[in-house]
Parts: sequence; structure tokens; C-alpha cells
Amino acid sequence: MTTSGTALIIEFSRPIEIISSIPPGHAIVKKAVFRTVKPTFDHSKYNRIISETRQLIKDSNAPVLLTAVDVNNFIYKKTDNPETHVILTIGLGHPACIEGSGQPPGSQNTINILVVTSTGLSLSGLVDLFKTTVEAKTAACADLLLKCSSRSIGTVTDAVVVGRPLSSQSGEHFAGIATRIGRIVSRMIYDAITSKGRSRSLDKLLYDLLGVDRKWLVNKALEIYKEAEIPGISIDEVESLIKQYIDELFRDPNIWAFIIGAREIDIHGISNTYPLITREEFLRDPHWIIADDIIGASLSMYLTGFKGLFMLYWIERLKKTRKIFPEKGVFTDDIISALLASILTRVYDVVAKND
Repeated sequence: MTTSGTALIIEFSRPIEIISSIPPGHAIVKKAVFRTVKPTFDHSKYNRIISETRQLIKDSNAPVLLTAVDVNNFIYKKTDNPETHVILTIGLGHPACIEGSGQPPGSQNTINILVVTSTGLSLSGLVDLFKTTVEAKTAACADLLLKCSSRSIGTVTDAVVVGRPLSSQSGEHFAGIATRIGRIVSRMIYDAITSKGRSRSLDKLLYDLLGVDRKWLVNKALEIYKEAEIPGISIDEVESLIKQYIDELFRDPNIWAFIIGAREIDIHGISNTYPLITREEFLRDPHWIIADDIIGASLSMYLTGFKGLFMLYWIERLKKTRKIFPEKGVFTDDIISALLASILTRVYDVVAKND
């Protein structure tokens, strides 16, 4: 493997038969390339950049995996029994889901995966390994709860290439999760993608799970505070207190249990897999579904006791009468209200003690 500016070039020691989701589809190749392009890449120029890249590496069949991620940040995993190599570039922006995409283009996106194994696979076995690779990628993205209208299955521009040396061809027709090679490849891919997801910034994590970030929470808490300002303290001081508490707030792993739970429930409601209620009913947030209110109240009580609960009721009234923020989700909406309630309760407590 060598890197040259915006390209990561993989040169195989022997000819490799591949199948891929990008051109050439099915071929015998000697090289593969991961190439960085701008997030605003014009896809009408796709054929041209593929041709230019192949000319550069002198391989007219090589698969060229384009990404907005810096290819110098590639991930490489290897196992010796059987000899298997997995190379990934991982960008988690602009996730894709059945209900529609979650983020606008422009962020670091695209999950590109190259798998080459010495396992003696037939052509159908190679196809099965391709399927297994996609399944592992999809499972990882689903578990990361990337911001999407429903559950994410990856990003909108993912590419997968799997291959095996011509000399290793034999009668192994299967490479699913129940096979040794399937388990090995699935684990390497799943671990690589979820590890990348764990390195998300707090703001990115909050946006993926709740549709807001710290700046939004600060601004919204200030907006609500101005409905009942305390004399003798400046807005700058209040803003500083809000930011300080927010930084403390998300260090508590118990809070993430509430957030993840609410996001999961919203996904099931949107995906029409919530038992005894249809998608259309769920999205109307019917009055006879009170679990969202209970979750919000529980989080408020956990964070700031009865004071937080009373603050939550005030915020909920403002939501209905003043439309202080658009709904973010049937259940996640109540989590956001509870977080704001605890932030403001803490601010009022600190100000009152210092008064």
C-alpha cells in the first residue's frame, strides 16, 4: 500500500478476482485505489476522474473508491488464518435510510470497504462474502444510530469491493455469518466502523441522536430563561453557567441510556415496527401514548428532582403555546425538554444561592 497525495494505492502480489458495487463490477485486477475528492464533488465528472486515476496507476480495470475522507486516515485490518485483508475509509456524514437521508451533503462521508481473502471461494462464495460485508457495514451503522429519518443503513455513497486470488479458487460456495471467513470479516468491519462512531464529537453524537447540538441547547435555554429573567445577573453570566452545566451533564452515562432509548423508540415508530400502533398514529403523537411524558419526567427527576419536574411542565406549556422549538421526535422531543429543564433548574439554583 502506498499513498500519493489524495490516493491510496493497493498493489496486489498476484492477480485478484473481484466483484464490486462500482466499476468494473466483476474483473481480474492487479490494483485498487481509494481516492479523496471534495465533499462537493460533481458526480457528472465521475467517469472522467475514474479514467484519470486508472491512467495514473496504469491499470485499466482497477476499482477506484471515491470518498470525501482523507485517504491517509485509512483503517487496515489483517488476519492470518485464513489470510484476509480489510481496508476501509470511513466517513459517517450524510447517512442513508429508507425514509430519506438525514444530513445535507458537504460533510465527511462515504464508507468504502475492500476485502481480499485467500479463502478458497467459488464465484458464488465471493458473492456471498460481498453480501456479508454489506450486512456487517449496515449493522454497524444501524447500531451507531446515525442521524436519519429512520434507521441508517450506511451513507448514500458507500462502495464495497471483495476479492480473492485466482489461485485460491475452489468449491467454497458460502461465506455468510455462519462460516469462519464470514465471522472474521464481519467482526473486522463492524469493529472498525463502530470504533469510528465512538470517536464522534459530543456535538455530532448529540445531533445524531437528538437532532440538536450544544450550541442549540445553549441558545434555546437562554431563550427560555429570558421568559423569566432574574434581576441582577447578566445574560453573559447565565450563558456561562449554562455552558458549564451542559459540559457536566453529558459525562453521566445514565443520561445516555435515556437518550438512546428515546431514539430507538422513535425509530421503531417511524419504521412502523412499534407494536399495536401504526406509523401514522405514532407520528400524530396521540394523547393515549404517555410513555414519552414518563421518560421525560423521569429524566428531569433524575437530574434535578421535583424542581426539574416543575421546570419541565413549564417548558412543555411553552412548547404548546409559544412553539419555542419544532418537534424533534415523539420521544426524543421529551428528552430535549427534560435536558433544558435540568439546565435551567441548575441555573436558577446557582443564581438564587449567590443572590
